[in-house]
Amino acid sequence: MKAAYVEGPGELSTIKLGELPEPVPGPGEVRVAMRAAGLGPWDAKAIQGRFGELANPYIIGFEFAGVVDQLGEGVSDVAVGDEVFGTDWKAGSCAELRVAARGTFANKPSKFTFEEAAALVVGGTTALEGLVEKLAVGPGDTVLITGASGGVGTIAVQIAHDAGARVIGLSSATNMDYLRALGADVVLDYDDKDWPDEVRRDYPDGVDKVFDAAGGETLARAFEVLKPGGHAVGIVYGMEAPEGVRFERFSAGSGTERLDQLARMADEGRLRVELEAQLPLDQVREALERVAAGHTRGKVVLTV
Repeated sequence: MKAAYVEGPGELSTIKLGELPEPVPGPGEVRVAMRAAGLGPWDAKAIQGRFGELANPYIIGFEFAGVVDQLGEGVSDVAVGDEVFGTDWKAGSCAELRVAARGTFANKPSKFTFEEAAALVVGGTTALEGLVEKLAVGPGDTVLITGASGGVGTIAVQIAHDAGARVIGLSSATNMDYLRALGADVVLDYDDKDWPDEVRRDYPDGVDKVFDAAGGETLARAFEVLKPGGHAVGIVYGMEAPEGVRFERFSAGSGTERLDQLARMADEGRLRVELEAQLPLDQVREALERVAAGHTRGKVVLTV
């Protein structure tokens, strides 16, 4: 099968595209004939070895959407031909075939293309975990979402809006109208050094909750507008909260239950995804360079 891989930790320039043996599903696994693979900054970091030791070869890509074509021993609740989407943190999505464990995928949203489904996986499950499970965002809440126009942020804006919260989105000036169309009530330009003053003017007591997908200086300033007793969560490592601020950093989790919830929301018209680019598998380096550079609007997806 054709696959994009590296033979050890390295930079994007070390990515190879070639033929590798077809995987065989083990007990409790299925094999997926790939249709699309979502990419994120985590893929570039994984290639560098920042998430631990790499297999040799290490096939790039965590997020996937495709069609089940083989079942492993003991799998009885999935059928060959099922259209699925998900993520298995063993990677392997930038290939014509990949293996995934039961519990790491769900039936694809029927109204989404494979590319749209692959784009929903990490952003969607991360937003659900952070906003619904950790922050318990609901009607009456005011939530500030940083990095609001990225792959995670765009889904977070929609989920917070769907939950009945008042949403403040922080993005570049070029994405303001886009975020309003997704449901943001207020959109602020993170390049404007006075954006915290604008928040404090409208919310002198501070915002109830912060969902951070940006980190760094942006997160530091978001802490300034969080009301006393407020709650913040974030997915970018490196910034510590000031004393007295309730802040929880977490890593994206997936699982069939969260994916099923996202699929229902998508099919009910409550979620959509923005595809920054759809590129063929043989342009995997170019795709990852775009992702690693940041400032994408929505998601970069490879069509397999």
